[in-house]
Amino acid sequence: LHKAEVQFSQTLHEKDVELANVQHARDLFQSRVQHEEDIDLEKTLSVRENLRDQWQQLTDQAETWLVVNALLLGVSFTILIEADYPLSIHIRYPWIAVLYHALACACTR
Repeated sequence: LHKAEVQFSQTLHEKDVELANVQHARDLFQSRVQHEEDIDLEKTLSVRENLRDQWQQLTDQAETWLVVNALLLGVSFTILIEADYPLSIHIRYPWIAVLYHALACACTR
């Protein structure tokens, strides 16, 4: 009777150890899968952040370009309309002021 109880107890212990090993293996697998998913999420968030930063830089550059061109255009027209060039320039080369302002605007690109 004692021998049967010991054998039964040993069988139960072996099954318990086997189930514990299977559960531990499942826990390890689940942890590895979760870790890989976390890494994939971090990569995706990093790509999104990089795209957002690039877009922000592009829009900031476009905004700066628009402000500078608007100021230069306003100043150029003011100089073109209000400025008094020497009379000899207007008589000999009437197109020189327009050329100067056109070149100044073209230089901003």
